[in-house]
Amino acid sequence: MTLDADALAALADFGKNLPGGSENESGGEDESARNPGPESGEISEESGGSDPDTSSENIPAVWENFSGDPTVIACLLEAVAVETDRAQADLQPETELRTQLDFDDLSLYAVVARLEGELGEKHSDIQIAECKTLGELANLYQSH
Repeated sequence: MTLDADALAALADFGKNLPGGSENESGGEDESARNPGPESGEISEESGGSDPDTSSENIPAVWENFSGDPTVIACLLEAVAVETDRAQADLQPETELRTQLDFDDLSLYAVVARLEGELGEKHSDIQIAECKTLGELANLYQSH
């Protein structure tokens, strides 16, 4: 069974409201509680283009030689950090999604749903499944 990114995002949102909800999801809620502001519950408004220079300043040094849109990289790193509870500085272009990050289909599509929501760009399940590393996933969302 294959679910598209919208269905997986809905599943992830549903899980937040269940008793004993996911620890990864509660981490994101704590962040928003600590940073009240003009988010209005949606991260895409905050990083969706209002400060593209700011997002490039927040990219870890290991990504400096990676050719690509800093906004896409920043969005990817943020999504993966939320999903895995890892520091963005620990995430490298060569980091393998399935083996090093221990991503299953649900984890991968939670990240993809966030990317697609923030960037407004969708890709097929086949294209996404072909991505083995963070760098490949970043490249997929940079190709137009």
